[in-house]
Amino acid sequence: MAQNSVSTCWRGEHSKRDEKWILVCAYNDKDEDKLRNVSTIHHGWGYQLAEFHMVDLENNKIHRHCFPPLILFVLMDSIVALDNFVYIFANRPSSFLVDSSDFKQLQSQSPETHQKIFLGGSRLDLNQSLHLGWCATPVPRGHANFPNCTSLLGKIYTFGGYYLRPRVLDPVDGNWKSLRSRPVELFGCNVSIHALPDPFNKRFLVHLYGGKLSSPSLFAFFPPGLHPADVDSAGTWECIARDFQGWTHVAVVFDGVIYFHSHKFHSVLRAYQIATRTWLEVHWGSCFDDNLDLNNIRLEFDALFLLADGILCLAAWSPMRASDDQPAQTNIKIYKFSVVQRGETIKLSPLASCSYELPATSKVQEFLPV
Repeated sequence: MAQNSVSTCWRGEHSKRDEKWILVCAYNDKDEDKLRNVSTIHHGWGYQLAEFHMVDLENNKIHRHCFPPLILFVLMDSIVALDNFVYIFANRPSSFLVDSSDFKQLQSQSPETHQKIFLGGSRLDLNQSLHLGWCATPVPRGHANFPNCTSLLGKIYTFGGYYLRPRVLDPVDGNWKSLRSRPVELFGCNVSIHALPDPFNKRFLVHLYGGKLSSPSLFAFFPPGLHPADVDSAGTWECIARDFQGWTHVAVVFDGVIYFHSHKFHSVLRAYQIATRTWLEVHWGSCFDDNLDLNNIRLEFDALFLLADGILCLAAWSPMRASDDQPAQTNIKIYKFSVVQRGETIKLSPLASCSYELPATSKVQEFLPV
């Protein structure tokens, strides 16, 4: 397959899946020099050619170049899956950059790859990606950045990049709307990365600090109309725990428990039960296929997410380059495991571990279950 040709063989298999696949957004190393020229023109800000691959853990396969590539600002804030769509939100490049000769040459050199850049937001229909490619999508006005984008019940929400500024995007009308239901104590406070969707309870879990809060606290936000106390359909905030110090940006919610990852944690995971407001014991029942024992080895992963009911996944990437004169490539490792709660203990059972190489790739930007 040519370097940037788009693969279609994954489609039939993806439609029959029992668990989610993993979309890998990775930066291509091939056009780094040309993009570096563009970046220099634009006051040193970096741009990269992003490519998109799909990992099928059930069959231990990776399908490369599943969707048209996209030129992205390297400080991309969020990539979000909603129904059959993938949304990417990033800071807006200037028109001066887009009009530069280097940039135009980069876009026109391979028309069949649909290389594009959009000023702020991009959207891809997974079912129609080859026909439509990427298209523009609106971004919240007045936001310098918005890394806290996530989805729930057919809509996309952002909670702000530093200060708490909740907004919602309904893809049906394409407009962002402010959510002005914050209690007085939350005005001026800061928001941690990332806000976590809790679909079973129709809410988000948001970690807040600063402002009028005396200590970092864990809050639940119920979107408009989803809480009995929300009489004016403006959304409702509830405090779950004060003095909540254990937040990390790699986390996921399942069955009333928040799972946090950090290489500093014993067993690389911590588990917080929301209803009882208690930390649970976490233990790995066995080693992975490659004899990796996460009870005794502390590793750092880039993503943690839910693949199916009771099945979680840790993912990481690392650069691989034998010498400076050879093209870069990246290795990704994915560990799939089941979670079972027994009293105040969480038992983690390894299911599979997979490793894949991505040639001509300088880094992986995001892992996204779809």
